[in-house]
Amino acid sequence: YKVAVEFEDPELQMFYFINRGELFFLQGDYKGAIQLYTKGLELLGTHSFKRYHALTLERIGEVHEAQGNYQGALEHFFSALKMQEELNDRQEIAQLDGAIGWIYAHQRNDSLAIHYATRSLSLMEAVKYKEGIAFANNLMGYIFLKRKDYRKSLDYLTVALKIGQQIGVRRAIVNPIYNIARVYEEQGMFAIALDYQYQAVKLGEEVNNRPDLAIDYNSLGALLIKVKDLAGAKKYLNRAYKLAQELSLPLQLRDNFRNQAMLARSELNYQAAAEYYEQFIALNDSIYDDEVTKRILQLNALYELDNKEQAIQLLNQENLLKQSQLQMQQSKLEFRTGVLVFTVAGILLLLVVVYVLYTYYREKKGANKELSRLNNELFDKNEEIQVQSEELMESNLALSNLNREITEKNEEIQTQSEELIEANRIISSSNERLEEMVKERTLQMKQALLELDTFFYRSSHDFRRPLTTFLGLTEVAKVMVKDATALELFAKVKETAVNLDRMLGKLQSVSHIGSDDLVSMQISFEFEIDVIFNIYSDEIASRKIRFERHVNTSQPFISYPVIIKVILESLIENAIHFSDPTNPWMTVTVVNRKDQLIITVEDNGEGIDPQYSSRIFDMYFRASERSKGNGLGLYIVKKAVERLKGKIDFKSKPHHGTMFTVTLPYQS
Repeated sequence: YKVAVEFEDPELQMFYFINRGELFFLQGDYKGAIQLYTKGLELLGTHSFKRYHALTLERIGEVHEAQGNYQGALEHFFSALKMQEELNDRQEIAQLDGAIGWIYAHQRNDSLAIHYATRSLSLMEAVKYKEGIAFANNLMGYIFLKRKDYRKSLDYLTVALKIGQQIGVRRAIVNPIYNIARVYEEQGMFAIALDYQYQAVKLGEEVNNRPDLAIDYNSLGALLIKVKDLAGAKKYLNRAYKLAQELSLPLQLRDNFRNQAMLARSELNYQAAAEYYEQFIALNDSIYDDEVTKRILQLNALYELDNKEQAIQLLNQENLLKQSQLQMQQSKLEFRTGVLVFTVAGILLLLVVVYVLYTYYREKKGANKELSRLNNELFDKNEEIQVQSEELMESNLALSNLNREITEKNEEIQTQSEELIEANRIISSSNERLEEMVKERTLQMKQALLELDTFFYRSSHDFRRPLTTFLGLTEVAKVMVKDATALELFAKVKETAVNLDRMLGKLQSVSHIGSDDLVSMQISFEFEIDVIFNIYSDEIASRKIRFERHVNTSQPFISYPVIIKVILESLIENAIHFSDPTNPWMTVTVVNRKDQLIITVEDNGEGIDPQYSSRIFDMYFRASERSKGNGLGLYIVKKAVERLKGKIDFKSKPHHGTMFTVTLPYQS
């Protein structure tokens, strides 16, 4: 740079600003990078280096993308793309197509993302630029990951990783590894995902691209929460927080607050979880407000553009009107000129005729007759000209009236335009107030739901302490108390406590079903059914119920264990309570057919009266006098099945038994 200044070389100075700006960008100093790129653009404004002008615009777009300003990034990328297309630099065009594809992928605009990603891949293959081919394949894999088409996503990401390993470029390796980890994580294969995620973090630390490293740390921390490695999750989330703060990355800071809230919740630190969640909401609203502000500015610009276009149209109309008036005036002038010429010609002709008559009066009487005839024709022509002149005057009058009507219409349009502007201003003001009210109500609702969830959790634990004490006392009474009446009373106390404990469990189930923090994993139906039968083993033994279990699934089922347990336990509990008093039996079957899992619970018990078949899933409804529950069981089952996007049916015949069938889809 010193040499460039000494020799007053603008090209060398421009290279200095661009290259140093890229260094600042990789170090996370976005403000410094923008300042340096801007100085480079100032030099480019006075020198015709189009290729470097486009390169600088692309670098500024990358800074905006890293900061989450996708609109600003798109504007700079498209400006750079236009210049590169004029230069016909296919490799840079392909690079910009890929950058634009990434922006649309972040904005969930899949159609445009695939369009630009496909263009980028085709051009990269045409110019045989291997690192670019890896870049485009990684982008395609990311798009199909967002669309949950995991097979296609893995195909593209595997190609990208293979090419990156062949050319030995670390950033071409770390990006597909990170996305492959995301694919396995979303499918519930946490062990495989964790292995790839650790590889991505290790390579990312070697490359030291700090913005990408903040993303890697956040993702690894979230994954470690899912596998219950809370200490490791805390370490990497703290690293991500530090980088997001240093680099001013609002999107990564928002995601970090959400992950920190999940970590605190897993550690049962609900106060910290609430604080982190409030920070997440505040930052997310701030990001949303920034986007809304940018959108409003765009709409204002479009509105001003429309007004200018209307003004131009009015000016065009005025010009047309003036041209019409000029044409009319020119027509009048031509008409008058024609009349004058015709009159002069007539006078001359008349003089000639008089001269001829005077000279040849005696010799050519026949000429006199011809002259008389010509005079008659001339008279007729004059009459025709007079009629045409009157018609022209009428046309001029009609045109004048038409111009007056056009002027009145223009005034009406102007008045309506002013009214429309005022109405738009009122609507805009109303929308702003409405958005503020909606945000306030949404925040209050989120806070209420969080408090209600905390109340359910703590209340259930507070209620269970005395219930556990009651149950313990009844067991002690069996050993210490000998009086039969007292033992019978203690048995009643135990039965009441057990029923109350089950009711609390059902209330907790309602909270679990509505929760957004559930963790999905592969379900072992043999294990879940055995746990439930162990809980009710005393009742099954006392009623002498024959039990059969059949589990036959050809592929693993990924879901929420808490919700699956709620469905199985409620259906099995109903089958036990309403079992046949003489020779009871019960069968639980789990099979899969194509892309559906089918669970059936069948018994030969009391059955359901047809008149109640439409109400058995209602809250607090009990169809039988034998029911000792609170009418929540089947209601909770239906809500749980709906949460998993499934359906529940039943067949029943009074005094012959009931069969419930639950159909659940395999999640893609």
